[in-house]
Amino acid sequence: MTSRGRTEAAPEKDAASDRAETSRPARLRTGPGDDNATGAASGGRKRWKDGIVQTWLVAGRDIDQQLHSRSFLITTLLLLLATVAGVVIAAVLTRPATGSDTTTVVAVAAELPSGTGLADDFTLIEAASANEAVADVRDGEADAAVIPDAAGGGLTIVARTTAPSGLVNALTTTPTVELLEPDTTGTPMTAAFTALGFGAVFMIVIQVCGAGVAQNTVIEKQTRIVEILLAAMPARVLIAGKILGSAVVALLQALLLALVLLGGMAIAGMTASLAAWAPAILWFVVLLITGFVLITSLYAALAALVSRVEEVSSATTPVTMLVMVAYLAPYIVILLGDEGATTLLGYLPVFSTIVMPTLISSGTATSGEAALAWLICLVATVGGILVAARVYRYSLLRTGKKVSFFRALSGSE
Repeated sequence: MTSRGRTEAAPEKDAASDRAETSRPARLRTGPGDDNATGAASGGRKRWKDGIVQTWLVAGRDIDQQLHSRSFLITTLLLLLATVAGVVIAAVLTRPATGSDTTTVVAVAAELPSGTGLADDFTLIEAASANEAVADVRDGEADAAVIPDAAGGGLTIVARTTAPSGLVNALTTTPTVELLEPDTTGTPMTAAFTALGFGAVFMIVIQVCGAGVAQNTVIEKQTRIVEILLAAMPARVLIAGKILGSAVVALLQALLLALVLLGGMAIAGMTASLAAWAPAILWFVVLLITGFVLITSLYAALAALVSRVEEVSSATTPVTMLVMVAYLAPYIVILLGDEGATTLLGYLPVFSTIVMPTLISSGTATSGEAALAWLICLVATVGGILVAARVYRYSLLRTGKKVSFFRALSGSE
């Protein structure tokens, strides 16, 4: 009887247990799908983290190699010497002249003290007031006017387009210069040689830092080192590290040249030229790095199509020709005075690296226009990187005869 009582009580206990279970709040449970989603998210974050670390490892290796290469050190030293020499020559050519110049007619306001010391060196015209002296300059009766500074205590030289350098140097105090019709365009020859200077730096940086990526890509492919590298990291990480490393070295080189140039101009007292050149040089550095990344990515992609070092030159000929045209075309177009073609090149990727800073230095372009040119170049650079990464990925392990560019781009076997 006891056994039967226990047997009948068991269902009642189970029913009570079920009621208690249903009365408890439901607990959150994770199924197999949730575990997979969590694992995928954590795996994705880990891959991104590993990719960044591996990219910096490749970039660090390339930076170390380039900074210690003899060609980089010699080229940088020659560029620095050329920059210093250019600043010295420009300072000598623009140094104010000294001595008498009786052919220069100077209108002197009556408010000035009599001891200006200009009568022996210049032909003076006495003006009743500062406004009359300025009117003499505007009417062409005088080359320049010397009037009291509006702030008091100093002197101001008023001229039409440029102030006579001898007059500036003859005054005992440094005057303020006001130009009635300042020449902001400069001569085509000056702008052309400015473009030639920017282009020379651009081409040298590309050839020293960018072309080395193509050479290293084929060497790693020919020696089978790339197979070891691809076993440890994806191809996109490898090419990203190479481009990043070369871009850092190019940026360091460009910043060093810019600092030497601007510092030399400041030491030489070329304050007027410094104000016009500083924005142009800064925009040149920005556009240079953006265009450099585009060119370097194309160098790496085209080099991956071949398997021998002897074939690098022929494989990268399209990019080399692009660099040469970008170097020479701005000089020729600006020298010919074709404003429409010059403006077009100012917004064209790669060409804008040379043309836009030249236009800024001559006062014919603004920083807003330079920013637009940089955005266009940035979009082209992103597209170039995506194309180069795909070609690089599908052709890096293919040895033997040269791989077709479009075949590698399509990813066909």
